[in-house]
Amino acid sequence: MRVTFRAATIAAALAAAISAPPTARALDPVTLDGTWFGGWDAGQGTQLILVGGAVIGFFWGGDYHFDGLAAVEANEADAIAFVWSGGEALLREHQDCGLVLIVREPGRPETAVVLARE
Repeated sequence: MRVTFRAATIAAALAAAISAPPTARALDPVTLDGTWFGGWDAGQGTQLILVGGAVIGFFWGGDYHFDGLAAVEANEADAIAFVWSGGEALLREHQDCGLVLIVREPGRPETAVVLARE
């Protein structure tokens, strides 16, 4: 059986793609636009409002936080990071459940909340 150069090249490219380690991909700001919520069942009610990849509204700990709400550079390509006057958070896409928000506040343990589109 004769294998053409093109078939061999395609087979090699597919094999390389399958065996390559997964790479982080940037979150698409447009597809994230909207309101996301979660954590209510665990007593950590959270609401996040995103527009163009920017967090414009954040409900956490029983209150909306607008003071000092600002985007910061995330150390990871597949995350959106922001701060507010009471802490910082990192938003990541999760393949099984939508988005995961990791919240860090001084003097408290790190908290992860699964968010779904409202």
